[in-house]
Amino acid sequence: MKEEIRVKEIAKLVSLFLMVATCAVVWSGYGILTSAASQHIGTIFTIAFLVILGTSLSDFTKKDWLWTGFITILMAVPIIFYQDNMGYLRFYSQIPFVLAFIFFGSKVKMDKKYCFTFLGFSSLYSVIALVKMILATFEIGSSSLWMNVNLIAGSVLFVTMLGIIMLDKLETEYTVIFQLILAVVAMMTVLLCKSWTSMIALFIFVALMFIIKFVPAIQKIAKKRNFWLSIYSGLFIFAPVISYVVVAFDGFGTSFSGRVDIWMYFFRAWKNSTSSILIGMKGTFHDPVLNLPAHNAYLDVLGAYGLIGYILLFGGILGLLFWRKQKEYSINQVISLSAFLMVGLHAFMENYLNSFHWISLLFIFLAVFISQSNEAELPVSNERVAEAAKAESTDIEI
Repeated sequence: MKEEIRVKEIAKLVSLFLMVATCAVVWSGYGILTSAASQHIGTIFTIAFLVILGTSLSDFTKKDWLWTGFITILMAVPIIFYQDNMGYLRFYSQIPFVLAFIFFGSKVKMDKKYCFTFLGFSSLYSVIALVKMILATFEIGSSSLWMNVNLIAGSVLFVTMLGIIMLDKLETEYTVIFQLILAVVAMMTVLLCKSWTSMIALFIFVALMFIIKFVPAIQKIAKKRNFWLSIYSGLFIFAPVISYVVVAFDGFGTSFSGRVDIWMYFFRAWKNSTSSILIGMKGTFHDPVLNLPAHNAYLDVLGAYGLIGYILLFGGILGLLFWRKQKEYSINQVISLSAFLMVGLHAFMENYLNSFHWISLLFIFLAVFISQSNEAELPVSNERVAEAAKAESTDIEI
């Protein structure tokens, strides 16, 4: 029995790792490996979902079955009703895959094997990215940039935050030193990329982590469930509003590298019809002047899926995060939520949240958080089982 459980946990870990590694490799410039990852990512995700589902069924609760049913319906609707309409296929494609990744990713137990696996990958990925950027920046040999520097910096940012979270979970006496080393390596890479959004996000994340760990008053507040529910609810509700206000006030004197004009064109197009407002513009928005995407994930989601899709996606994320009874979180959970908060802030400048090839790199932080919530609820569940068994035994004796 123990051997069967061990094999199942390894299968789930391998499946989750393959999803994260595949998305990371897409942005790494590894030649044939990158091309293969980009081409087969959908197949890899589907197989990984099925493996995790198959190895987790025996532990499913009623709520797990409800979530599985909800996600399945979201996936099935376009297949059944909208095969001839790519607009509606687009409406649903990203939403169920994001929710499925968070849900199935959270079924993987966060033990030492988990931490060392992702820490090792994060460290290797960050070092290789730095070496490649040094070679490309200073034109050493035949090296050159393999893609847009913002995409390179984004992948390094997310992989580094994951490694820092794993280090925190391992809790060694050298944890802080290793975290700083990993952060410095990433900052050097991002600096070479000249990607200031990623640099700011990484700096704030590291600062937040140390504040949460070493300032008791902040830590006490940050551990509360209602605090994070308010933060994320406010972010998802007001992100489009904030973007609109920025446009209305002409960027408050700054163009945000041309993004204010793009957002202005977006709102003009999105408000053009009731259909666009409710179910989206049936495709990714591009501004009419430079043919650039929204460069704002919240507007991109709103444009592609409308208010209905926006609510389904971000409402689903809130549901997955906060439906459990856990009222107070561990420090590692708080750091994981802080990491995704950086993803959320970063999303004001880029479209990553609505890109299939970024799913596992962005939403792994929520899977890590929920996995620990699942573990936190186990003692309660086991206690209830023991009480039920004791009651049954008493009834038999009577």
